[in-house]
Amino acid sequence: MLATALLFASSLASVQRWELNDPLSFDIGEAINAALRARLASSKQIITQEQAGKALRETDCSDFVSKRPMHLKGNETCWNYDYGSVPKGCPSGGWVKYGAFHFAEAKVGKAGISVDENNKVGLVVSDVSFTLAPTKYTAQEHGFFTTACNGVIKGVISGAVNAVEAYIKYSSNFVPVIGEGIVGPVDGVVVKLSKSLDGICGFLEDVVEDLLDLCGNLLHNVIQEDLPPIIQGLLKQILEHALNGPTGTTTAKPALKFEGWTRTV
Repeated sequence: MLATALLFASSLASVQRWELNDPLSFDIGEAINAALRARLASSKQIITQEQAGKALRETDCSDFVSKRPMHLKGNETCWNYDYGSVPKGCPSGGWVKYGAFHFAEAKVGKAGISVDENNKVGLVVSDVSFTLAPTKYTAQEHGFFTTACNGVIKGVISGAVNAVEAYIKYSSNFVPVIGEGIVGPVDGVVVKLSKSLDGICGFLEDVVEDLLDLCGNLLHNVIQEDLPPIIQGLLKQILEHALNGPTGTTTAKPALKFEGWTRTV
């Protein structure tokens, strides 16, 4: 609090000058913070559509998704059991086991981003496809004197569509952060698998077809669970690029995490 000051006024031309007996001092930091708070409060738009669109165009979405590969673990549940009690979901005509399915390559066919006046940002990716690396499997008919056959499964997953939304806001120290958001379900997924069998094993066709159905359903589940977090990360990278790139209005980085995200079903 300032000490009481005695002020003397003197007139010089048209300028009025005030003089103090004691030096004037105040908290310059608090004044700057107050000014900054006032400026931020009066400027609602943290990021513009132009910034977001440019950042999206400069982002290789396919490369981003490819560098975060998904996979389905190998499984022997349908191999190690007494054929008199087939586990749920396993082929009824024989034993099967398979190695891990690895998503070797991803391609994002289309992507769009939107920003409204309340700093709500939405990202939609569509025509997302994945090439699966060849996966080895083994199949054998039920019985006491049957022979196991080996083969390879190849496949492509296509048509995936996913959308994420988020709000950008200022944190307590005036740094832009990616706040509350929603991750939508993955739609349009088509899983196409093909198989080959080594040797004379045509008698196992029905068993292997059941295996392909089983793996197709499991791969679909992997997409549903693992793709949305990747697209969420893609949105974060695009927004960071928009806020920090040549067209950005601030050099402050968003927080490296999302706050309050919700998955819809």
